[in-house]
Amino acid sequence: MVLSSALSDFEVAGRRVFVSTGEKTQTVNVCTPANRRGEYEVRYHLPAAARIAAEDLPQLASLTQLEDWLLSVRSARRESPAGAPLPLPSVPAAAATEPWLAAVIPLVERAIDTLVDDFVAHPYRHRVEHSLHLALFRGLVENTELDILTPIGTSGSRTGLVHKEWPMPAGDHDRRGLFDLALLTPDQLAAASLDQFRQGRIVPPIAIELGLDYGHAHLLQDLAGLVGSGVPYGYVVHLSRLAAAKEKAEIEALVHATHPNVGIAYAHLPTDGTATVRHLRDAPVAGIA
Repeated sequence: MVLSSALSDFEVAGRRVFVSTGEKTQTVNVCTPANRRGEYEVRYHLPAAARIAAEDLPQLASLTQLEDWLLSVRSARRESPAGAPLPLPSVPAAAATEPWLAAVIPLVERAIDTLVDDFVAHPYRHRVEHSLHLALFRGLVENTELDILTPIGTSGSRTGLVHKEWPMPAGDHDRRGLFDLALLTPDQLAAASLDQFRQGRIVPPIAIELGLDYGHAHLLQDLAGLVGSGVPYGYVVHLSRLAAAKEKAEIEALVHATHPNVGIAYAHLPTDGTATVRHLRDAPVAGIA
C-alpha cells in the first residue's frame, strides 16, 4: 500500500483511493479499475469522530480488508458513488465447498429425521414450535463436525456454524425474512467480514424451516421462502397434532411434490384419525400404528 503524506489519496492493491475531508465528515472514495478521480466504485462515509489520518491506516493487502477495517473499526457507512446507502454484498452459497457439504448433509438429515421420530413417539414433549427449534439445534450440534468455532475473515473473532433466525437473502427493497435454522461453512466465514456476519450477509448453503400445528398456507409459505432463496439445500419440517381436516389432502400433495432445492419431513398425529409420517428420503407418506 502506497500512502500520500496528506492522506488526500492512497493506493490499495493497485486501486487508487481518494479521501475528501470536510469540517464534520470524511468520505473515502474507491476508484473503478480505470483509476480516474471522480469515477468511483464505492464510497465510505465516516462520522467526525472516526475520521482517519495517514498514521491511522494499517497495512491493507486488498479492498476487502479496507472495507472490513472502515466498517468494523471506523464506523463507516457504505455508499454508492452517488452517495446513497449501499448494502453490503453477500457471501454467496457457492463459497461453500461441495466436499464439506457432502460430509455434513447426512448429519443434517439424520438430525431432522430423529426429531420427526421423537415427535411421533412423544408429540407433546414440546408445547410450542420454538422448543422444537431448540431441540433440532441441539441435535445438529451434537455432531462434532458442526460444533466448532470458526474464524470470521481476518477480524480475529470466531463463531459457530449453526445459527437460529438467520436472515434470508435480500429481496426487493432489502426486506428479509428469517430462516428458523441455518448452517454456514468454514469457507464462507473465512471469506466474510465481521460486518457481513453481523448483518447476516452470508447466504447459507443449508437452511431449515420448521412448523408445528399449522395448515396448508404456512407450509406453502415455508416452501416459497426456501425455493426462492437460492439456498442449495433447504428443508421443511412440518409437524401437526391438529385434528384431521379438509386441508390434509392439500398438505400431503405439497409434501409429495418435487421441489427443486427443498426436502420435506412430515408427521401428522391427530387424536381423531390415522397418524401419518414421512422422513426426508421416504417415498409417499405412510400410515403408522
